[in-house]
Amino acid sequence: MEETKKDILNQGLADELNAAAEYIGFAAKFGDLALKERFLQYAADELNHAIKILRLMSDAKVEPEKIDITPTDGELIEELVQYIANEEAAVFYYDVLQKLHQDGEVTSLCQEIKNEEDRHLRNIRQIFLQAKERKG
Repeated sequence: MEETKKDILNQGLADELNAAAEYIGFAAKFGDLALKERFLQYAADELNHAIKILRLMSDAKVEPEKIDITPTDGELIEELVQYIANEEAAVFYYDVLQKLHQDGEVTSLCQEIKNEEDRHLRNIRQIFLQAKERKG
């Protein structure tokens, strides 16, 4: 089944808002000042992605759908494992969309977000390893 531009943009918006909420949750629950600051910066990055998607939606006259935000509730290492999986999925999602979609604005936005999500993935893996060392 072929995804429409509306579906693609709404899925991207939901993913970015959920990612921002997860980072805010991490910042509220875990880490020293420097780690909290990193999580909040990542949340700001994700919100910036959401704003870009909303602008594209506005230009395309696509109405955003209702989005359920999933709260985080667990230990840092468990949360990070789940988040790493989500971030890997986001990198894959934006990579595939970039390659398959014909709309230049969408492909450009997907490439930009994919690059930033890939950077987040590398950083979260590093935080995970540090948290694992502290716990173990």
